[in-house]
Amino acid sequence: MKQVDMSVKPLFSLIALTVAASALFIAACAREAPPRPMADALHACALREDGAAECWGDNSEGQARPPEWTFAAISAGWAHTCALGEGDGAAICWGENDYGKSDPPEGSFAAISAGGTHTCALRKDGSAKCWGWNGFGQTYPPKGSFVAIESGGSHACALREDGSAECWGWNTDGQADAPEGSFVAISAGEYHTCALRKEDGAAVCWGWDSKNQTNPPAGSFIAISAGWEHTCALREDGAAECWGWNDEGQANPPAGHFVDIGAGFQHACALREDGVAECWGANYSGQASRGPEETTEGASVMEGVMAIGVGGWHTCALRQDGAAECWGDNIGWTYEGVTDPPAESFVAIGVGELHTCALREEDGAAICWGDSAEGQANPPDGSFAAIGAGGRHTCALREEDGAAICWGLNDEGQASPPNGSFAAIDAGGRHTCALRQNGAATCWGLNDEGQANPPSGSFAAIDAGGHHACALRRDGAAACWGWNEHGQSAPPPGSFIAISAGGLHTCALQQDGAAACWGANEHGQSAPPAGSFTAISAVGRHTCALRQDGAAACWGDNSEGQARPPAGSFAAVGVGGGHACAPSEGGAAASCPPR
Repeated sequence: MKQVDMSVKPLFSLIALTVAASALFIAACAREAPPRPMADALHACALREDGAAECWGDNSEGQARPPEWTFAAISAGWAHTCALGEGDGAAICWGENDYGKSDPPEGSFAAISAGGTHTCALRKDGSAKCWGWNGFGQTYPPKGSFVAIESGGSHACALREDGSAECWGWNTDGQADAPEGSFVAISAGEYHTCALRKEDGAAVCWGWDSKNQTNPPAGSFIAISAGWEHTCALREDGAAECWGWNDEGQANPPAGHFVDIGAGFQHACALREDGVAECWGANYSGQASRGPEETTEGASVMEGVMAIGVGGWHTCALRQDGAAECWGDNIGWTYEGVTDPPAESFVAIGVGELHTCALREEDGAAICWGDSAEGQANPPDGSFAAIGAGGRHTCALREEDGAAICWGLNDEGQASPPNGSFAAIDAGGRHTCALRQNGAATCWGLNDEGQANPPSGSFAAIDAGGHHACALRRDGAAACWGWNEHGQSAPPPGSFIAISAGGLHTCALQQDGAAACWGANEHGQSAPPAGSFTAISAVGRHTCALRQDGAAACWGDNSEGQARPPAGSFAAVGVGGGHACAPSEGGAAASCPPR
């Protein structure tokens, strides 16, 4: 887990909330309460100007997949999200539903807050209603009328009309022991709570203080949000200030003027006055980069790409002039330079786990870089027409006769191709698949899950994944074989024009260019953005594709920056273990941003 740069998002709604300032249009909340682990607090949500909800980051429980509805308020909890319908104020929740925390009662509400294992809301008359797990009394709010409410890990807090704070639920560290006084905003974190004092806007915090998260700086604030072990607030001039745990940069907000702020597990997001959202801190599930723009338009965008390929922790693409560019993880097991392609012009690119190979435009020679512990980046001489990089081996088709030539690790026979002429080839984890000139599929290498036993028939395209493989029949129907624990080998019906098998997921392009993915989705790798694409490449935990205008879009795991391509025009792209590369336009040297 590494600190990431702030990522700019599109305009969101700036419509005023019906409750106090503690309710956020950006909900980046981290919640944890027994018996939940910490791994799910990795998503964020926002409302667009039209009231549509957009979420990004971890989607393992469906918490980042909002329904199509018009909302007036939204709140992201530990592994679930809740929102209020526009007009009727009905509560709608999605995601994990342990203890019924995503089963709201009927009725109209004015405010809502999703916590760790429970949810709380305020009815129109100000009365509090909570549901979900009640192991510490967190779903038994006191009677009376409130103007604001916040759910924490396993406690909740609310503000009375006179500004007094009341908290209930888990109180192991004093997080439910609200001090006396009058407050204008309140925020319940995991084990601590913070509020803004009415008389002077000063921040007052109580509860767990493991990382100084309850020791706010002096001065006046207009908004505050308590996260896991850090807290963020907005000064009167809109400047963001954070304190507490900072191992992922979550307490280092960007400069500028903001109107709202939300602190999560190890990240935070804030909303600028023009509606642009910015996030910072940990990004291992895309929670600080895959904002709503990335959800609908692609996690990051490059212009003018002609081909794209994805590896486990890196991605590579070819620019229109054939220059290669890679980004993501730049340190292989025995070799640094995974994302450092040579200054050459290429026509094809294949991205492996921690190495990349491409075909030089002038002579078809194979050029490889990155990890070569097994010789996978040491290609033979000759001219090739196609190339595919796998886990720790590489295969290519010889230009003169279509023969398959492989090099690198061969412990399962994955680098020992059969004789004959082939029209297409791709290297997977420890197996390889190719298409004969008549379209018949042939695979070799590791076959523990049946990944080297392709079905009969004639195919137009083939792609080898980690422990499975997929191909497109002549009519566009997808066929997959091999490991299917996550549904990665169970394609939907329909006709496709391109297909790519990743580690535990598969993606394909429909006839209209729309991306469809199936299989594992714990990092959002199977949740493609809308739009039309011309090429697609899936790998272990992320996916990249090329739009009709050549722009590259990536989604899924971005822990090494592999789902955040640089700007520019590209012609091809491939994703690898923790990096990516693409050739630059006009013959420029290839660029691979380091992690």
